[in-house]
Amino acid sequence: MYVELHARSAFSFLEGASTPEALIAACAAYGMPSMALLDRDGLYGAPRFYLAARKAGLQAHIGAKSVAWADGATLCSSPCRRDITISVA
Repeated sequence: MYVELHARSAFSFLEGASTPEALIAACAAYGMPSMALLDRDGLYGAPRFYLAARKAGLQAHIGAKSVAWADGATLCSSPCRRDITISVA
């Protein structure tokens, strides 16, 4: 079974185009039990994503990807793991 763990919504400027509600609707249409929203530089879509998932009976995983340093390194908190990984772009 496939579960998307790195979806971006329209709240990730220039990286995602779908609303949180549309992401959950697609998830439900494909029979996926859960989905993770990993927007960039904020959790702005998280409330709408969570409420839509709850309404659809799906499990919502929420995370964020943020630029931490000016040299291009990123700090990414995974929605499914409790640790923090650092990768240099």
